[in-house]
Amino acid sequence: MKVPPVVIELFKRIASDNPKFFKWVQALSAIVAVVAFIPDLLAFLEIAAPSWLDVLHDKTVKVGALISIFIAQLPNADKK
Repeated sequence: MKVPPVVIELFKRIASDNPKFFKWVQALSAIVAVVAFIPDLLAFLEIAAPSWLDVLHDKTVKVGALISIFIAQLPNADKK
């Protein structure tokens, strides 16, 4: 079975180092993802969450943060 070049390139980019800007994007997205999962943790522990935290309970915030972590890993500088 031959592996398509696009898959090989994807794995190379995921494993390589990022430019500084995209490291910041990943760090910020990771913080948003962690904070977005706090309401789920509180619900699991049966602790009443403050009403302002309901904004973060939306699935799109969580999915967006996780996708941006992945997308920020892709634009790596080409090594010559």
